[in-house]
Amino acid sequence: MLRTFLLLLGLPIALSAAGCVEMGTYEKTASQLDEARRAGAQKDQQIRVLQWQLAVLDQQFRAAAQHNEAVQQGVSAEMQKLAAANVELTERLNKAERDRAALEAAASTLPPAGKDAKGVHYGDMRPEEMRRLLLTLDARNAQMVEELARIERLLGKRDPPLREPPARASNNDVIDPWGFGSRK
Repeated sequence: MLRTFLLLLGLPIALSAAGCVEMGTYEKTASQLDEARRAGAQKDQQIRVLQWQLAVLDQQFRAAAQHNEAVQQGVSAEMQKLAAANVELTERLNKAERDRAALEAAASTLPPAGKDAKGVHYGDMRPEEMRRLLLTLDARNAQMVEELARIERLLGKRDPPLREPPARASNNDVIDPWGFGSRK
């Protein structure tokens, strides 16, 4: 009986302790749930901030891509211009080399230093004398070019030649083509 009594007495004590444990677990769970809600709200706010930053970065990336494309087009156009200039310069270089080769070939056919066909002695001329002679020749050539231009201007001012002969006054007299002098 004593045992039963102790058992009956211990039952309410055990139930009250179990109730306290359940109440402590509920409060603990509720506080963890509130903490999880706050952490979730913070994570949602961080996600929105990161999405906004991603949108800004995407916009900047697109702008940079457009700028890069424009720069590439400009560089491509510049490269085409430079390629065309390179071709032109290569052609000019080749022409200059051909002219130089032609001049060297022509120089090899010149008589040796001494007098030329007109009796002018060029072989012993100093560079200053040769430059003076070249300047004189250049001046004479310039005068000839000016004279030719003047003549062309004068010819350009001239009335063009008539294509049809001017109309003559006609008379009704018929002249004998055999020269007998009779008129009809």
